[in-house]
Amino acid sequence: LEYERKRDMDAPVSKLSSALGSLEEELKELHKKDSDIRQAMEEGERYMEELKAEVD
Repeated sequence: LEYERKRDMDAPVSKLSSALGSLEEELKELHKKDSDIRQAMEEGERYMEELKAEVD
């Protein structure tokens, strides 16, 4: 009976651990995308400033 209880608890814990690992990987990817977008925005802003300076 003790073995069955432990086995029954191991499956949900294993699923939660797997889900947590997947979420952590997804969060890393989102942080990288956010960083890439911020960098692209900064480059775009610099380019716009250069164009504005050329016009003036």
